[in-house]
Amino acid sequence: MALQKLPKNVTDEEKIQKAKELYSKGWSQSKIAKYLGVAKSTVLNWIHDYPYRN
Repeated sequence: MALQKLPKNVTDEEKIQKAKELYSKGWSQSKIAKYLGVAKSTVLNWIHDYPYRN
């Protein structure tokens, strides 16, 4: 079964929480990134609570 992406109307805060949840369940950063439609580096930043860069 193919990995589905989240809907586009999901907020960044919801994505961050989902990334942390999936990581705690053992998902790889690559798999989380693909699922959320973001870069692996973004997932790394979210998991480690690095601040946003604007």
